[in-house]
Amino acid sequence: MKKAILYLSMIVLDLLLYLFLSFNLINYEDSYDGTKGGFYSLNSMNSSEKIFFILLIILYAINIIVASFVIFKIIKRSTIIKNIIMSARQNK
Repeated sequence: MKKAILYLSMIVLDLLLYLFLSFNLINYEDSYDGTKGGFYSLNSMNSSEKIFFILLIILYAINIIVASFVIFKIIKRSTIIKNIIMSARQNK
């Protein structure tokens, strides 16, 4: 039960962090000036927008790593379960 609460709180924290970073980039989208550079290029952002954008990219990378780890664990568990079932069938 404690693990479930921990995982749920991590997911909620991740979503809140994502919302915070995304909402801070809304000002960039509203005030984008095409003469300063391409859309979402670092040249067209001020320093605070650059920080929020880079943190958002880091959050994406962390989420991809965590999701890959979770998928790996699920596949590994399902392989272990399949091996147990197969060995039980062979013992009969």
